[in-house]
Amino acid sequence: MKNLTIAGTVTAPANTDNYHTAGLVGFSENTTLQNCIVKAAIHLGKTGDQYSGGLIGHILSNNTTIKDCAFIGSITGDNGNVSNIAGLIAWGDAGTTTISNSYVNATYTNVSGLNAILRRDKGSQNNLSHVYYSEKSKGINPDHNKNGNLGEQVTADQLKNGYVAYKLQNSRNNTVWGQVLGSNNEPLLTADRAKRVYKVDFTYNSQVRATRYANSGKTIYGSMPTFTAKDLLGSDYNEHHYYSGIAFEGGFSASTNVTADKRVTVSFTEKDCYEIASKENWKEFCDLVNGGQTKLNAKMTANVDLGSDITMAGIYATCKYSGTFDGQNHTLTINWNAGSENEIAPFLIVNDATIRNLRTQGEIKANSHGLSGLVGDAYGTTTLSGCVSAVNITSSYNDGGCDAAGIIECVRDNAKVTITDCIVKGKFTATTDNGKKYMGGFVCNQEGTCTLTNCLYIGKNNATGGYTFAKNANTDHCYYLNTCGKAQGDRVTEEQLKNGEVAYKLQ
Repeated sequence: MKNLTIAGTVTAPANTDNYHTAGLVGFSENTTLQNCIVKAAIHLGKTGDQYSGGLIGHILSNNTTIKDCAFIGSITGDNGNVSNIAGLIAWGDAGTTTISNSYVNATYTNVSGLNAILRRDKGSQNNLSHVYYSEKSKGINPDHNKNGNLGEQVTADQLKNGYVAYKLQNSRNNTVWGQVLGSNNEPLLTADRAKRVYKVDFTYNSQVRATRYANSGKTIYGSMPTFTAKDLLGSDYNEHHYYSGIAFEGGFSASTNVTADKRVTVSFTEKDCYEIASKENWKEFCDLVNGGQTKLNAKMTANVDLGSDITMAGIYATCKYSGTFDGQNHTLTINWNAGSENEIAPFLIVNDATIRNLRTQGEIKANSHGLSGLVGDAYGTTTLSGCVSAVNITSSYNDGGCDAAGIIECVRDNAKVTITDCIVKGKFTATTDNGKKYMGGFVCNQEGTCTLTNCLYIGKNNATGGYTFAKNANTDHCYYLNTCGKAQGDRVTEEQLKNGEVAYKLQ
C-alpha cells in the first residue's frame, strides 16, 4: 500500500471482539506500507487489552516494511482504560519489521498501556531508522520486553521548527517530506520542493553549536542564534580576556535565503584585555563588569574625561571587580555631583583586584558619605600600585563622619590590601562639623589588613578625626605633608618635596 491518507473515524464497538483494531491494516503478512498517513480517530468500545495500533493491528508472519508513514490521529478508550496499544504496530508474531523515515504524533485518551512505536513478541527482529514520536505520544507504562523503548522522542518545537521534517527527508534528492515553516506544526508528505526543509549549522572550531532550519529559497525559521564567547569556548574561555565582534561567515543573517544545507562558521575577536580610550569605552567596561564579567582585565590607552556622568565599576555585591586594571599612567577625570547617593568611587567594589598606574582627578560633591577618589570597598587580596588620586571631595553629610578617602573608603573584614607607590593629592572638605569627624587620607575605614609602602599624602583636608594613611595599617617609607586626622608615617616639608629628598626616600 502506498500514497494513502486515512481520515475520519474508526470505531470498534463494545459489543463485539475487535482486537487489533488499527487505522490502516488489521492483520498483515509480508506487507509494505509507503507514504501513508493515518489522521483517523480510533475509538475502542471495549476496555482492557485491545492490541490496537495507529497503522497495523497484528503482524502474523513474514517481513513487514513501513517507510515514510505517520500516525497523527488518536486512540480513545470510549468506556474506560485500554492497554497494549502502540503508535504504529500493536503486535508482531514473527519475521523482520523494518521502519524508516516515519513518525507518531498522536493523541491518546484513556490509554493505560502504550508503546510509542510498536509491540512485538520476544525474539522478533526490528530494524528502525529515523523513527520519531512526540512528547504527547511517548509510552504510557511501556512494556520494554515488547520493545517499548524504540524510536527517538522529539519535542513539539522540533516538530514545528523543521528538525523532524529534515530528519525524515534523510538527505534524499527527491523531496518526500516537507513543511511550510511558520505555518505547519508538523511534517507532511510532499513532492513540492518549495516545502523542502534545509539545515543550517552554526559551527565554531568545526563543532556544531546551534542549528536552524529553512524552507527552500527562504530565510531561517525563528531567530538567529545568539552566542557569547563563553558559550563557544567552554573550558577554554579566559575570564580575564575581552571578547567582541561575534560574526557569521559570509555575513549570514536572518535575511539570508537558504537554498541548500549550509554550515556557517562563527568567529569573534579576542584580546588579553579591554582597551579604554574614551568615555564610551569606560561605560562599556563598567557595563561588562556590572553585567558579570568581573574578572575582565583592562587598560587605558588615553586620558578619559567622564564629565558629570557617574559610571562606576563593580556596583553590585555580586559583581565585585576582580580583574587587573592598568591605567598606563593615563588620567581618569570626573566631575560628579552625587546628591544624596552614598558610596561613590570609580571602582565601587573590588575583590582580589589589581589596579595599577592609574591617575584620577576632578571633583566629587555630595550630601552623603562614603566618597573615594579611587575605590569604595575592597575585599579579598587586592593590590594598588603606582596610582595617583587628585580628586577633590566635598560633602555636606551631617549624620556622622563623611568618610572621604583618597584611595579606598573601606578595607573590608578579612581583606588583605597592599598599597604601593601611590600618592594622594586631593582636597577633602566637609561642610558640617559632624562630617569633619572622620576621613582617611588613603583609607578611611580599615577592617582587614592594610600594608602601605612608599606612599605619599600631600592632600589637604579639614578633618578633625581619622587617619592619614589607614587605621591599624602597616606603613613602610610612607610620608605626609599634611595630616588627615591622626598622623602616620614621616612628615615632610615643601622644601623636601621640591629638592628631591622625598623622591629619593620613596625610591
